[in-house]
Amino acid sequence: MEFDTVIVGSGAAGIAAALELEHSGTAIIDVGNIASSPFHPETLSDAKRSGELEELLGSNWEMLANLDSPKIHSKLRASQMRYVHSGVPFSVTDESKSIVNSGRGSYARGGFANAWGAQVYRYTQSDLDALGDWPVMASELEPYYNRLEAHMGVSGLVDDLSSFFGGAEKLLAPSPIIPSASRLLSLYQRKKDKVNKSGLLLGRPRLAVLTEDYAGYSAYNFGETEFFNTGHNSIYTPQRTLDELISRGKIKYLPRIRLDGYLEKNGHVELLTSNVDSGENVRIKTNRLLLACGALQTARLVMLNNRALDASLSVLEHPPTLLPVIMPSSIASELPVISYPIQLAGCFDHAGEKQMLSIYYAGGMLRSDLLPDLPFSMKENLWLLKNILSGLFVVQIWRPSIPHLKNRLKLDVDNEIRLEYPVSPNNHGIQNLLRSFRKIGLYGHERFAQESPVGWGFHFAGTLPMKETPSEFNTDRLGRLWNCKRVHAIDGSVLPSLPAKNLTLTIMANAARIAASLPK
Repeated sequence: MEFDTVIVGSGAAGIAAALELEHSGTAIIDVGNIASSPFHPETLSDAKRSGELEELLGSNWEMLANLDSPKIHSKLRASQMRYVHSGVPFSVTDESKSIVNSGRGSYARGGFANAWGAQVYRYTQSDLDALGDWPVMASELEPYYNRLEAHMGVSGLVDDLSSFFGGAEKLLAPSPIIPSASRLLSLYQRKKDKVNKSGLLLGRPRLAVLTEDYAGYSAYNFGETEFFNTGHNSIYTPQRTLDELISRGKIKYLPRIRLDGYLEKNGHVELLTSNVDSGENVRIKTNRLLLACGALQTARLVMLNNRALDASLSVLEHPPTLLPVIMPSSIASELPVISYPIQLAGCFDHAGEKQMLSIYYAGGMLRSDLLPDLPFSMKENLWLLKNILSGLFVVQIWRPSIPHLKNRLKLDVDNEIRLEYPVSPNNHGIQNLLRSFRKIGLYGHERFAQESPVGWGFHFAGTLPMKETPSEFNTDRLGRLWNCKRVHAIDGSVLPSLPAKNLTLTIMANAARIAASLPK
């Protein structure tokens, strides 16, 4: 088989590139795992009332695994979500070389964005300037941000966070928020002069969630099934775009195919691939190869292809701090019928470092997801949850991340990914943040803050960073590998640093920029 362009992977980066290269000469090769069974209930309340415990908890009650074993992220435990977490294994070690986390990349059709929170934020020039070493200007990403937001449909408001989140050409109505979040936002508006002086901005998140019918898709019902089901076309995922591209017949989609290696020759690239079901080898020839396997899997593939089994690559992550907070005025209020996990967003400026806040309501989760994180006995925790859930929020605090010489990606003896990550962004400013929260009736304590392990949020980047002058295991500003002319990395692997914001929209915009810049 011969193609003009082959894209490896159907996740956020691969699909954004495919939108720019939509013609008969483009192919996407992909393992393309899909959910083994659908999640039928329309809402979480329906699922609880049905009595179908297997559908809710899994055939082996895997949704309860966090009660007595190391946690798998709550979005990946449901049986209908497991397929997302099915790629190459990785492990994370700390300064003592102890394993602190492990997981897998994604071989899913649509990649890890099947399980994302759908927050879509732009990197601004001030973000890039603050962290440095970006060979790309924010203005170069702007047209692709605009196109992608129009393609997805993004809900939100122009509010105090607009300068932090970057511009937006059009926003759908914001997603509904629960009464306690509405009360919190109202208190913020009344006291924001004092609150802003303390460094805190609060507002509505920008979500790739349809709050009204849009582009042929129905508005979302906000039925609280996000932790159990990836089949919502009203919550954007790359699967939705992949289906559109296939239906228009302008690209070739080759599922169940894994890329095992590549060889660049004069004028083309030869791919060695295998069928994951039959094991049959398939040779594909292409003018250009775009690697969009995810920051870790793309790096591993490049290391193996260069026989650099002893190499040590840079790697970035920014694991959030999880801070539970209570709004006493909302305790024991009636629980809402509909909700979305992310209620509000914020920016906290601590000593010049802009931290991002994602403020979650836990109503769409099972009580079993929350019980182990409360400080009392199970019986007392159940009583506590029943009475405080309406006023309970969990704040995710995200900090910027830049490369550190001690944070490295390596391959072990089995060629699996090992991340040595002893240095994480500093946990600082929580006391100051809590003081700001108290001004608007929100209370918590620093001792209840939990540092999530590296890899908890799967915000990996920087393994093959873009440089003006690439050296070994770097890429140029078009993601072109340092030793290739026709092989480009286009996913999170090429981001040189991580601002505090969610990275998916920027990964997509940068992949689209690279694809649009390739010679025709």
